Amino acid sequence: MIDENHLKASNPQTVTVQLQALANHETPDIRSRVAENPRSPLTLLSSLTWDNDPEVRASVATNPNVSMDLLKWLAHDESGDVRYAMAEDPTLPMCLLVQLSNDSNVYVAARAIQTIDNVKRARAKSNQSNTTKHQSINH
Repeated sequence: MIDENHLKASNPQTVTVQLQALANHETPDIRSRVAENPRSPLTLLSSLTWDNDPEVRASVATNPNVSMDLLKWLAHDESGDVRYAMAEDPTLPMCLLVQLSNDSNVYVAARAIQTIDNVKRARAKSNQSNTTKHQSINH
């Protein structure tokens, strides 16, 4: 059963003061939901970057408000799980995916390479689709 704190932590309508309180919750899953919440400000994300639980730190990396500085820091996280989660994110800046493709953890590196390939294929497909549309409009 999902408790009220879980729902508040996940809800983008939850006010910052409540998110800050939930960021100190004893349950890592609650802190992780706060880290993912698009309402969480950068200052809160910065503090969650130091959380003891790798799931929380990985969730910080997925937040739309996360800064490039925090992403760079997390790309060097001691936990392979955090780096792996980042390596599978196609929205991660390409420079960080390339960095992770050279990670000392072979699973992280392989996943980053796969994500880079997927992003390149998606871009090529999008470009091909746009070219086809452009050609049909001109004819």
